[in-house]
Amino acid sequence: MAEPVKPVYGVYDFKAQLVIPMSQNPPITPIDGSVYIDTDDGRIYGWQNGAWRASRISAVPGEGLVFTQDELGVTTISLAPKEVENVVLESPWTVPAGQPGPQRMRLATGAVQLRGQVQASGPLGKTITILPSGWRPAVSMVSICVAGSGQQNVQIDPDGRVYPINGTGSPTRLGGVLFIADGN
Repeated sequence: MAEPVKPVYGVYDFKAQLVIPMSQNPPITPIDGSVYIDTDDGRIYGWQNGAWRASRISAVPGEGLVFTQDELGVTTISLAPKEVENVVLESPWTVPAGQPGPQRMRLATGAVQLRGQVQASGPLGKTITILPSGWRPAVSMVSICVAGSGQQNVQIDPDGRVYPINGTGSPTRLGGVLFIADGN
């Protein structure tokens, strides 16, 4: 297995390919942490405490995992969204030229994630967007997002307001914003 490089915002970047075996039958000699994809049902199974346990994640395209590659060649594995809606931006925020508009996604786990890039020329604290009821966290939280050549800390409040609180500026990639919605 390749040695991981330092974690970037809590995610390890392995300089190798992650291969999850696919089979109709589980591996014969698993150890805790072993995984495989069952080709009959498309689910990912993990070995834990002496037993195979089915995850809530499916490897069937469009049902569980999404594999995306950015312009730098970095591949991200994420949960497929169950619900996707476009984000309405507040002034002075705009979408950088050539980029798709930002979106909010409700994942299969119930978590909410934002994606897309935004930019603004203005002071910190200007609201990027206001999330509607049902898409908001129960308490204020801060997410770290990539911005320009550095990072941007973005706060999400229970009233739905999403705004930068410090960082290097714009454009800001919203992919780092991930939280459990409180349902209100």
